[in-house]
Amino acid sequence: MHAKIWRRIYLTIATTYLIDACKDMEKNLPDYCHIPRNPVTLFFTPTTATEVNNIILEMKNTNSVGFDEIPVRLIKFCSMAFARVLVPVINICLQTGVFPDKLKHAAVKLIHKKET
Repeated sequence: MHAKIWRRIYLTIATTYLIDACKDMEKNLPDYCHIPRNPVTLFFTPTTATEVNNIILEMKNTNSVGFDEIPVRLIKFCSMAFARVLVPVINICLQTGVFPDKLKHAAVKLIHKKET
């Protein structure tokens, strides 16, 4: 009998505490958490290795590299291998809306041009 009483007390207190804690958390959320949701939604179909491979092959042959320092020519040479690795990552990013931080950066290199 005592176990049932303690269980009821615990559940009542825990439930009340959690509800109050959630209300307090909601009040103290940073401003960016209160941004209204956009009613327009985007839906993506999963990509395929063929699609990613074609996009890789369409890249311009330049000397520029990304943060990984891999040249475009090498990526194109191994395009299908890269595509097979990238497809699951891309599809998970599109499904969850979460993208790796390294994909949010760009390397900018200034090139001085001679005056004409």
